[in-house]
Amino acid sequence: MANFLDDLKKRFKKGVETVSDRTDEYAKIGKVKVDIAGIKHNIHKLHADLGKRVHELSKKKALNTVAKDGEITDLLERIGVQEKKLQQDENEIERIRKEKEEERKKRTVETPKAEEAPAKEEKPKEAKPKAAAKPKAKKTTKSTKAKPAARPATKTKK
Repeated sequence: MANFLDDLKKRFKKGVETVSDRTDEYAKIGKVKVDIAGIKHNIHKLHADLGKRVHELSKKKALNTVAKDGEITDLLERIGVQEKKLQQDENEIERIRKEKEEERKKRTVETPKAEEAPAKEEKPKEAKPKAAAKPKAKKTTKSTKAKPAARPATKTKK
């Protein structure tokens, strides 16, 4: 009995560690994903501003000045900065996943499995006489709810 409780305690502890580890991993990844959503929103807004500016220039028939326009080059630079941040955050998610996976692998190597642990000798259990089998009661499938009364036919006026 003590062996069973020790085994149960070890399994429970391992389960709690796993849940804790996964929760930590998902919390970190969730935070980065929120940052990514914000960056994507910023990029979308910058694209809209860029399109608006190009449209304004097209109205003025000044599309040949797009490359020289200071506002457009500024928007393009800001979009580039946001895209770099986005890539860094996506790389951060991959780094977190790999790091946590390596931690889990280390823990499984350090902790021997229950099957690998030396087994204790157990005393053979004495066979107990079985009681005579009781006949099973039949289950009824009839519903106890009353059926609704039939509706009388009604005449329709034309």
